[in-house]
Amino acid sequence: MQTLLALGLAPACTGDCEGVDCAAQFTANTLVVRDSAGLGSDSPDTGALRITGTSAHGVDWAPRVYEDDILLGLPSLGQVRPLIGAMALSGSLSPDDASLRSGVLLGEGDADRFGAAFATLPQPDGSVDLWVGAPDMQGPGTAVGAGAVYRFVDWATRADETLDAATEASTRVLSELAADRLGEVIEACGDHDGDGLPELLVSAPWDSSGAALGGRVHLIDGDEPDTLAREVLSGQLRHSWTSSAPGARLGQAMSCSADLDGDGLADLALGAPYQDVAGRDAAGSVFLLLSGVEHPDGDVSAVSDLTLSGSTANSWFGAAIATGDLSGDGLAELAVGAPGRDGTRGWVSVFEGSALQSGSARPRTRLEGPEGRARLGASLLIADADGDGLADLLAGAPREGELSFEAGAVYRFAGTVGLEGWPSLGGVEDASERLASEALLSHLGAQLASGDPDGDGRAALLWTLATQPE
Repeated sequence: MQTLLALGLAPACTGDCEGVDCAAQFTANTLVVRDSAGLGSDSPDTGALRITGTSAHGVDWAPRVYEDDILLGLPSLGQVRPLIGAMALSGSLSPDDASLRSGVLLGEGDADRFGAAFATLPQPDGSVDLWVGAPDMQGPGTAVGAGAVYRFVDWATRADETLDAATEASTRVLSELAADRLGEVIEACGDHDGDGLPELLVSAPWDSSGAALGGRVHLIDGDEPDTLAREVLSGQLRHSWTSSAPGARLGQAMSCSADLDGDGLADLALGAPYQDVAGRDAAGSVFLLLSGVEHPDGDVSAVSDLTLSGSTANSWFGAAIATGDLSGDGLAELAVGAPGRDGTRGWVSVFEGSALQSGSARPRTRLEGPEGRARLGASLLIADADGDGLADLLAGAPREGELSFEAGAVYRFAGTVGLEGWPSLGGVEDASERLASEALLSHLGAQLASGDPDGDGRAALLWTLATQPE
């Protein structure tokens, strides 16, 4: 069973605070862990475990579940903290609490944003590598914000140690150009090329090698890391794709863990949410690179096996991507968020795996956000949240303001056999559950994550909220 994690900021304003400008006062964060059937009926700021930070811990936390532990990226501090055993705890704690802290990974500089993204990658020998991004790392010379990613070999056996990236990382991949932000997004893949080894996707969404801010995505083959020197430039990696569309931001969202075409191998879905499409500014695109095929480096639009695109200007289609089997047919569905559509009301499109297998770019279901500027689809997650054996779609609407200004909400759409009951065109009224925040500017649904630490088949959820520090 998967466990759903909820990440959030503290729940309320502690002083006078009105309007958009007061968002700058929300500088703390809280991680809420909830393991219940579905979203649960409690307030989103409550859960089995709350890890509440201060301004010093920053607001852009990056949480993941590894087995029965939580890994928490704190890029404001340049750290990744493995909170060993945290999933078994309850109550309200600080990230510095002695009962949570075991080991810690330290970046090379305070301003590198080390820990902004990371992924665990199991190896055939049973060991686990950890890859960590530092997207503001300075590159060669004065390449400010070039970005870097670090590989920590056999990390799981050393998770309770303090590891310094400068001396303990076996590999550092450094981007060559300023402002590329390599390591902003990292995704662990399944076996994409059929060699029995897992791959890794690393993106530099602000890369300008194909076009200004077009973005670049690197695929690191399963056997490639052991061939790399201690330090290597990203241009020396075997495979990468760029966008020739200025401002597209290829790699802002990615997925590479699911089989979309039925061949048993993992397929790649690469989002470019601000790509112009047929004269429609920032309509956005998602490029599918199917498994078992050698895709030449270069412009992703020239090598993509199937391209899905937003139908209106400023949709930001591809800002979030999630994959998983919602229909029970053994093929993964693809969910794509377009949080900018309809004046940032937001939409989510769901593409059936069986249709993608046949080359269809037509969505099975389109879900419209609530009235206002909710930004439905800013975050997406596919996981079995209710334990019925079918994955569910969870969609965040972090700017929804029905209960309070930009308080946010999360919607759960329950998976069904053959997607029976799912409309071709629907909306949040078709959701099985809704969880909304009442706290001003809490932005519930800005980030979603999951895992199954207790193995009961039901996902535990992570979501985010925002608040002023106490």
